[in-house]
Amino acid sequence: MRTTIDVNEGLLRRAKELTGAKTMREAVNRSLEETVRHREIQALRGMFGKVRLRWNLKEFLEFRRRG
Repeated sequence: MRTTIDVNEGLLRRAKELTGAKTMREAVNRSLEETVRHREIQALRGMFGKVRLRWNLKEFLEFRRRG
């Protein structure tokens, strides 16, 4: 999707350095992916101790194998 946005140049430059991106587009996409991943991990951490899993390791591995 094409769009026009006003981006802080220093922040974009730093994002390119940290992500190893070669282009602005790549830096923005990598940064967005990392933000989403980080927030999803935070959400999972917030569930810690609130969800009871009744599977043992063998049952879990069988579930993963079946997809």
